[in-house]
Amino acid sequence: MRGGCTYHGLALNVNMDLAPFRDINPCGYEGLVVTRLADLGVSMTTSTASEALAEHLPGILARGC
Repeated sequence: MRGGCTYHGLALNVNMDLAPFRDINPCGYEGLVVTRLADLGVSMTTSTASEALAEHLPGILARGC
């Protein structure tokens, strides 16, 4: 943490095989469950999801932490 903000990566799982995540501790947290948009009932292509993320992420980041 620096300046009251934490720094982590970002992964947007659209409809991929999540099996490899069973062998790691995401963000260092044992037992943390990884999901994907498809499991949440969101049906879109990776391209559409990335466009939506690119549209909304700058505004979210501009708000700061």
